[in-house]
Amino acid sequence: MTCKAALITAFVLAFWAGAPALAQDGAAAPAPGATTGLPFVNNANQPVLQPLTPGAAPITPAQDSGEAVEAGHNAEHGADAHGKQSGLPQFDTATFPRQWFWLFLTFALLYVVFANRTLPRIGQALEARGDRIAADLKQAEILKAEVASVKAEYEAAIATARADAQKSIANLQIEMKRTAEAEDAAYKSKTEAAVSALESKIAANRERVVSELNAMAAGVAQDITARIAGVKTDDAAARTAIDNAHGMTAGAKAA
Repeated sequence: MTCKAALITAFVLAFWAGAPALAQDGAAAPAPGATTGLPFVNNANQPVLQPLTPGAAPITPAQDSGEAVEAGHNAEHGADAHGKQSGLPQFDTATFPRQWFWLFLTFALLYVVFANRTLPRIGQALEARGDRIAADLKQAEILKAEVASVKAEYEAAIATARADAQKSIANLQIEMKRTAEAEDAAYKSKTEAAVSALESKIAANRERVVSELNAMAAGVAQDITARIAGVKTDDAAARTAIDNAHGMTAGAKAA
């Protein structure tokens, strides 16, 4: 309503300002009957102009051309004098009403075009741009939420994998410890069995060697007794004597 009221006011002011100028222009126009007429050919085969004004004399081409030349000279001199007096035409105060009329009319037309076509297009462009920016911001928020969700899932997966790895490492350490303990026990048992067998073998060999030495000693003792005392002793007595001698030696060492 405000734009329409301003437009109507501008048209009224423009018409009010330009109406006197249009009236002056209409009054200053020459009368049609004074300079123009209907062409025809007279009895002497000469072209003449029949004036439109009733009762006026016909105008010959010579008269018409002379009047036209004189009017042209008068208009030229008048224009020169008018130009010398007023300077530039746009600063002539006599043409101000017409200038104001065309100014308001042009402004009104430009305002109508700008208000009905340019401004709506600009508004639509700004609205479309705002909608596009809002859509981009909304899409950015959605992508941000998706990134946060993916990041949370990634961190949860990393934490789960780390916990599983630590659990696997702990189980592996326990299994390795059990395996090492079992292997150590088996090796220890095997070693003890080997040592026990070796000790038994050594003890048996020692007893065999001692028995052989005792037999040799008994034989030597029998020979010595036979040679020195001339008495022949049997093997059992000789072995008993050797065993008693070994027992006394062992008792002395123990003491």
